[in-house]
Amino acid sequence: MTKKDLYSMLLLPLIILLIATYFAPAPNKTIMYSDLARISPLSFNLSSPVIQLDYTALSDPQPKRQVYLSSNQDDRVTVENSFREVENGYELTLQLWTMVDVELHTLKATYWADLTDIRMLANGYQSWSQTRELNEYGRLNKIPYPVAWITKFDLQGDYDFYNYTGDTGNIFSSTVTHLRFPDDQFLFVGSISEESGYTYLEGNFNDNSFTIYKDIEGKHLKANDRLVIKCFISQGYDLPGMWRSYARYYTQGELLGPPVTGWTSWYNYYEAVTEKDIMDNLAAMQAQKYPIDYFQIDDGYQQMIGDWLDTNAKFPSGMAAIADRIKNAGYTPGLWLAPFSAQYKSAVVAAHPEWVLRKPDNQSEYLVAGPNWGGFYALDIYNQEFRDHLKNVFDTVLNAWGFGLVKLDFLFAAAMVPRLGKTRGEIMWDAITLLQEIVGDKIILGSGVPLASAWGRVAYCRVGSDVSPWWEDSKLKFFNVRERVSTANSLLSTLNRWGMNNMFGNDPDAILLRTQGNKLTSDERYTLCVLNNVLGHLVFTSDNVSQYGDKEHLLYAGTFPKVNAVIQSVKEIEDEVYRIEYVIPSVQAPGTRYTTYVNMAPIPRWVNMHTRDQPTTFFESVSPLDPIEAFVWPSGAKLMLRSHQTRTFFESSSNNQSVTLIGSQGHIIPAAEIQHWEMDGHNVKVTFNERRIAKSTLYFRVPATLDTPVTVNSLTTVRETIKCGNDSIIVATIVV
Repeated sequence: MTKKDLYSMLLLPLIILLIATYFAPAPNKTIMYSDLARISPLSFNLSSPVIQLDYTALSDPQPKRQVYLSSNQDDRVTVENSFREVENGYELTLQLWTMVDVELHTLKATYWADLTDIRMLANGYQSWSQTRELNEYGRLNKIPYPVAWITKFDLQGDYDFYNYTGDTGNIFSSTVTHLRFPDDQFLFVGSISEESGYTYLEGNFNDNSFTIYKDIEGKHLKANDRLVIKCFISQGYDLPGMWRSYARYYTQGELLGPPVTGWTSWYNYYEAVTEKDIMDNLAAMQAQKYPIDYFQIDDGYQQMIGDWLDTNAKFPSGMAAIADRIKNAGYTPGLWLAPFSAQYKSAVVAAHPEWVLRKPDNQSEYLVAGPNWGGFYALDIYNQEFRDHLKNVFDTVLNAWGFGLVKLDFLFAAAMVPRLGKTRGEIMWDAITLLQEIVGDKIILGSGVPLASAWGRVAYCRVGSDVSPWWEDSKLKFFNVRERVSTANSLLSTLNRWGMNNMFGNDPDAILLRTQGNKLTSDERYTLCVLNNVLGHLVFTSDNVSQYGDKEHLLYAGTFPKVNAVIQSVKEIEDEVYRIEYVIPSVQAPGTRYTTYVNMAPIPRWVNMHTRDQPTTFFESVSPLDPIEAFVWPSGAKLMLRSHQTRTFFESSSNNQSVTLIGSQGHIIPAAEIQHWEMDGHNVKVTFNERRIAKSTLYFRVPATLDTPVTVNSLTTVRETIKCGNDSIIVATIVV
C-alpha cells in the first residue's frame, strides 16, 4: 500500500473525526484547590493513598473483583505503603500480597496534592513514542478506531492496553516523569521495579491527584507471595543530578556506550539497499576520511523478516565477505535484525508455526504485531526451540559473519500480550535478558523497545521515532500517532529524553544533510544535525557523502570529533521554543558554557539571551548551510529564530586583563574540537582532538592594553576588531 493509498483510505474517517471534534463539548475542567499542599516527596508519605485493585481469585468461579482499599486491606488482599529516605531522595514501596492464588488485572495507588501551574513530562511507551512536557491544558489522545483498524499503527504503542482518556489535564507518563514548577524546581518520580510490569505515572490536574498505575494484567500471584512496586522520588533544582541518582538503580555505567558516529543504509536506501550501495558508500567514507566508528547494514539484506540467515540476491558476496570489507576499511560492521518478528510468508513461520504467538482469545489465530512489510507476527521467546534458533542466528551473525554491532528492532513484539502468568513488562524484561545472553560482549543498539527494559542492559538505544526527509507528517499527527515517522516528532522526544543518556547511550536517529531526495530545508537539516549531536551519544547518517556539495562537507566535517556534551538543562522557554544549556568537559576554561536555542514552531520567534553580572561574550556558531560572518553577542541580547532554526552560542567570561578563548569556527559546537589550551607568555598552546578533520578559525579576545602580538602554537594571529552588540572587542584570529 502506498502512502497516497493510505491517506485516501483515511479521508472519510478524517471528515467524521473533524465533525465530531467540532461539535464535541468542551472538557469539564474543574480544578480543586481546597487546602491541599503543593505536591512534594512528602505527599507520598503523609498522604494515605487510595488503592484500586482488580483481581480474580483462581479458585473462585466468581468474575473479576474490584476493591478500593482506603484501609489498604480487604478479606483477601493486603497492600502496604512505605516510604524511606535514601541518598538524594526517597523510596516509595507498595507491597501487595493475597491470602489466595489470584490473577491480577489493575493496581492503582492515588495520592492527593496541589498540581497548580505545573508542567509534567509525558514519557512515551517505547523508543518511537513521542515524549514531551505538558501542562494542565494538555491532553493525550488515542488513535481513532477507524484509523487504527485500517493502519494497525496502534499495535506499535500502548493504545490497546492503557486507557487514553483524551481528557484535558489528564497526563500520564511511562516509567518516569518530572513535574516542573514555575521556578524551575522539579519533583522527579521514577519506577525502580519495571521487571515486574510497566509503570505509568498519572497527573490529573482536574482533581489534583497523582496516581501510580501498574500494568499487572495477567500476573499470577500465589497466596502469600508478594508483588513489590517501588519508585524513586526526589525534589530540587538539579534535574541532571536526579537522573544520575535514578540511574544507580539500573546501571553502574559499565554498559554505557561512549559517544560514537557511524553510517546506516536505512534512511537513504530503505529495503531496496543492495551490496553495491553498501560498497559505494563504504568507498565514499574512506575517500573523504571521515572518522566514523560503525558502518551498519539495515533492513533489506535478508529474504524475509525472520529469515535472517537467508541472504537475498541483492547481496551476492554474502554477509561475511561484506563484513570483512567494512573491517578492512577501519570500521566496525553492524547489522539490523528484528529478532522477535516474522513476516506472514517467511520460511520460519511456514516451518515452525509453533514458534508464533497466538491471540489470547483465539488460539487458532496468530498474533499480528504490526503492519510493516505487509504485516508480521510476534514470536514466542519462551519456546526453547525458538531460543535455540536465535542463539544460532546470533552466533552466525556475530562470529561466523563477523559483525560487531547488532541493531535489534521492533523488540516490543515479544511482549504485546500478558501470558503464562507474566505481565507484559515481565515478558519484555525476559526478552532483553535473552538478548544479553546470546549477544554476549558485542554491542547492542536497541530500538522499538519499552525503554526501561533496556536501561543499563544495552549499550545504545533509540529515544525517538524514525526521522524522515520531511519535517512533519501532519495527517498522522492529527490522528494522534505518537510513533509516526517524522523529523519533528523524533526531535521532540530527543529534546525531552536527554536524561536517558545516564541509562545507555542515546540514539536520537540519523542526520540527513544531503539535498538529493530530501525535503528538509537548510535550517531543518542543521537543526537535526546539531540537536542529535548535542543530545545523543550515537549519531549515524545515511547520506552518500560522495554526493555532498562543499557546504554539506563542511557541516559533516564539523561534527568530528563527536561532541560529548554534559546537559545542565533543557527547557521549553515558550511554546515550541527550547533552550539547551550544557558544558563540554574538554573545554576547561573558567566561565565557559554553551546555550543552544531551537525553534520548532512554523513561525519565527524572538528570544532573550541570558543576562550575566560579569563581563560575558556569546560567540555564535555559524551554519555552513547559511554562512554569515562570525558574530559575538553581549549578555541580554534579543535574537530572532527563523522557523525550525537552531542557533548555538559559546559563553565565556572575560576580565579584559588576559587573552581569552571566546570561540571557534570549524566545529558545529564552538571549541569542541579543542582538547586543551593554555597560555605560555603571549603564545597560546592548543591541542586538538585527534578526530578533528576540518580546519578551525580560532578567536581569542585580547586586552586593549596588550601591544605584543599573540601567537597560537607559535603561529602569528591576525588582530582585528569585531562587533559585540552595539560595542566592539579586539580579537586575535588564526586558521589552523
